[in-house]
Amino acid sequence: LRRRQRQMCIRDRRSSMQSKARGHVELLYLVVLATIAAVAPRVILPITLKTDVPLAVIESGSMEPTLHVGDLVIIRGVSPGEVKQGDIIVFRARFLGGSLTVHRVIRIIHLDNVTLYRTKGDANFLPDPAVYSGLGSVSEDDVVGKVIVRIPLIGYITLGFTKLLIRNP
Repeated sequence: LRRRQRQMCIRDRRSSMQSKARGHVELLYLVVLATIAAVAPRVILPITLKTDVPLAVIESGSMEPTLHVGDLVIIRGVSPGEVKQGDIIVFRARFLGGSLTVHRVIRIIHLDNVTLYRTKGDANFLPDPAVYSGLGSVSEDDVVGKVIVRIPLIGYITLGFTKLLIRNP
């Protein structure tokens, strides 16, 4: 009887140790996944998408009904020759102090070996200001990339954190 009790006690200890080990392995998996989730947008995506800004959140309604406030967009870096009329591009808007803007290309102008783009938000009545030679809104050097994917609503998480931080510095 004692021998059987010892065997059962040993089995219980092994089972308990195996359960703890499984818990540690699961925790390790979670840590690895969290690390990948934190590193991917800052390291992996910029390399694979060839842009320093691979993700952006739509913050205004200027691109309605195509893009909505709170949408997350994935951006791929492009050369000037890859941008076509009708593409949605992300650029540093000099007419807005260099802030990132997501608008559609409505015209492409080639001037003295430089490509200029005239842009406009889909919901805007007028095109963006023509700050380059009175012709283009955006220079090829201002372009961050082209929108390749839209993920609805995901950006609200970021917008919520931003508003929370602004209210409670």
